[in-house]
Amino acid sequence: MMKSWLIFTKAFMLFRLIMKACILEKQSKIEERPLRLANVPSPCPANEEIRVKVQACGICRTDIHIVEGDLPFKKSPLVLGHEIVGVVDKTGKGVKNFRRGDPVGISWLHSTCMKCKYCLKGKDNYCPDFQCTGWDVDGGFAEYVTSKEDFALSLKGINMEPEDMAPLMCPGIAGYCALKLTEAERGDKLGLFGFGPTAYYVLMAANYLGIEAYVSIRSSIHKKEARRNRKIKEPDFFLLFFPLFISLQLLYKFNFLYYFILNGAIFLCKISYFCNLLRPVYLH
Repeated sequence: MMKSWLIFTKAFMLFRLIMKACILEKQSKIEERPLRLANVPSPCPANEEIRVKVQACGICRTDIHIVEGDLPFKKSPLVLGHEIVGVVDKTGKGVKNFRRGDPVGISWLHSTCMKCKYCLKGKDNYCPDFQCTGWDVDGGFAEYVTSKEDFALSLKGINMEPEDMAPLMCPGIAGYCALKLTEAERGDKLGLFGFGPTAYYVLMAANYLGIEAYVSIRSSIHKKEARRNRKIKEPDFFLLFFPLFISLQLLYKFNFLYYFILNGAIFLCKISYFCNLLRPVYLH
């Protein structure tokens, strides 16, 4: 009886030390299915780190860039994924702000030096020692992932499903930062070039804040998605069918280019005056 109990205990402990993860060992085209489901050691949180039991992890275009070799391979095998939502499973020594069971999010920003001129100014993404989740270190395409406490995001009090919150960890954050840079306020007009996940969240925030949103886009699929997700009445929302290079030339000519979102991903443009100069195409 005692022997059977010892065997069971050892098996249970071994089970806790192993997790399932999708790993990338060699970069290749997605069509070649380079990701492989494997049993790998479960990560153990170091000092001031937390371990998170993953509930959902979104897929980002950056993941595909890493898989296909558009971005250099930094470690092998690699667990991708940086749009992570889960609950704290274990804490390392020195962790102060998280407890076991706390809901948490993990983004692309794994860590920075926290002492260079960029970090001290709150511009962590410019840090020369920037470490990326799912690229420099293993990410969320797994059952467990570790994160430094200072870079984990508390999700307490947010009443959303994990799969709905996961994309907020990448395009949601990027969209919020871009929108904040414009300093747009209620009644202002906001221009977006392209309509991807980032632009989707910018549009939602703009609608909520009472900012008029304008989208320059040619994709019929994205046009339908933009129309479907708008939450304001006609004719406050327009699609402007200008080729990108013409739009940029007009913005430059009238000197109203501050920030802009290019292909719904990176930048943002405040066009409080510029939009009044254009003849919009109404959505019907």
